[in-house]
Amino acid sequence: MSDPGAGFREVRFFVLSAALFGAAFLFLTPPFHVPDEPDHFFRSYQVSEGRWRGETRLGDGRRAAGGHLPASLLAVSELFTADVRFDPDRTIAWRSFRDGFSLPLRPRERRFLDFSATVLYSPTAYAPQALAVLAGRLAGAPPLVLLYLARVFNLAVWIALVAAAIRIIPVFRRGLALLALLPMSLSQAASASADALANGSAFLFIALVLDTAVGPPRTITMKRWLVLGILSAALVLCKPVYAVLPLFIGIIPASKAGSKKRLAAGFALIMIVSLAIPAAWSWASSSTSVPLQPAADARGQISFIRNQPLLFLSILAESFFRNSTIYLREFVGQLGWLDVTLWFPLVVAVFIALWLAVLADGSEDVRISVGQKALSLGIFASGVFLVLSSIYIVWNPVGAPAIEGAQGRYLIPFAPLLFLAAYNRGTWWNLRRLPRLRLGLACLSLCVLAYALMMVVLRFYRL
Repeated sequence: MSDPGAGFREVRFFVLSAALFGAAFLFLTPPFHVPDEPDHFFRSYQVSEGRWRGETRLGDGRRAAGGHLPASLLAVSELFTADVRFDPDRTIAWRSFRDGFSLPLRPRERRFLDFSATVLYSPTAYAPQALAVLAGRLAGAPPLVLLYLARVFNLAVWIALVAAAIRIIPVFRRGLALLALLPMSLSQAASASADALANGSAFLFIALVLDTAVGPPRTITMKRWLVLGILSAALVLCKPVYAVLPLFIGIIPASKAGSKKRLAAGFALIMIVSLAIPAAWSWASSSTSVPLQPAADARGQISFIRNQPLLFLSILAESFFRNSTIYLREFVGQLGWLDVTLWFPLVVAVFIALWLAVLADGSEDVRISVGQKALSLGIFASGVFLVLSSIYIVWNPVGAPAIEGAQGRYLIPFAPLLFLAAYNRGTWWNLRRLPRLRLGLACLSLCVLAYALMMVVLRFYRL
């Protein structure tokens, strides 16, 4: 039988570790030195003012999307990123913090800011950050304080979502905790990035579906269907490429719904909610869609894929396998503006540790069928396909011979589905009989986080 206290132990371990190391990442990672954090911060400020849609402007020979925001927001971001971003030989000057905290907001002095990379994100993706920025604005806080408030709120919401997922999920608790505590995952959560809410929502959605499918026998209530629908809609609103995740509901047996007809009705409700709402947002915000790269042409690229499907599939497969080690680095921890690199053997060790945690996390009273595992792997593979395809469409020139711009961190929401395939019923190992392994995996996770923080400090600060 499963240990009823296991969930509480893993939740406690995760919350304490995430709060401690998350706070360290939050304050030790320099402002605006998480991928696209300036754009995420600008979008958060825009949403905090109740302006859900962005604006477009033609200038410098190109069409840009963003909005008219206080000029001080751009000034404080450039204070920390100018000459430092993408240049590992440059560090953050200590006077940047002094000047940043003394720079007032001046909300009426505005200019158009270009944040085309995030302007299409729905307001839902920035709910924690926008609430934090709103509170800071009402208190008269300077822009740099607003950024730190956005980071704090984002981290708190992410911890709450993941902790709930670990408590609810009937299997894979230890693995899910270790997955959430990867340096990349925690670094994103302790920033103003929209990835925090996307990752946390994905983990909780997967946990709820698994609990419904293989947890204690009970009939699905309308309340649970509603919660699943809200979570799936929020997830897809964060990033449309995650639209395939709601298909995970397919692992729920008809007996849990009372009948096949009720299961089909619930599944249809979830899919309608999770696809119709994001589609409506995409239609409403389509006027602010602009090319993210000078040579990019989304319509032309879609036409190329439609006319040359086999060539496109070969490009996708070749790009994936050629960049697999890069994706693995970015999945585990390629920090800063992807210029803080961890020792690769340690990255591999962490990835192996995740598999060990799953293999050793079996429960004799919970069974996941081969069909359910196959569906999980199929959704994971579909997620990889959608991520690479979307990057190819919006970021690469038409007919480009390789997919550039994809990052391993985009696969974090799908990762539990990959590791779920290794679940066993306790017939191989059992962590209750291997306390040293359980302790070793926890210590490895914390040591890797400490090492990642050390690398961040060495990269950005002159000691």
